[in-house]
Amino acid sequence: LAQIMTELTRRLSSSLIIPFNVVRYGVELEDFLVSFEKKHKKRIEALNISLAYLEEAIQQFKYQTIKFDQKIRSVDKKK
Repeated sequence: LAQIMTELTRRLSSSLIIPFNVVRYGVELEDFLVSFEKKHKKRIEALNISLAYLEEAIQQFKYQTIKFDQKIRSVDKKK
């Protein structure tokens, strides 16, 4: 999890403008997890580590960001 947060922070800090598309954060987390799993597959299996809770947390985060984005869009339409 620390590596995921470090990578996300690195990507954000290298941006000239911090993006506010919150849905994209969830996608980035998911992409990073897939990359991490591929890169460390043997070690994860050797240590019998399950990333199921992390995968579920990322899915929930993505779901919540989509709901948040929809809420923001609906508020913007009311103006």
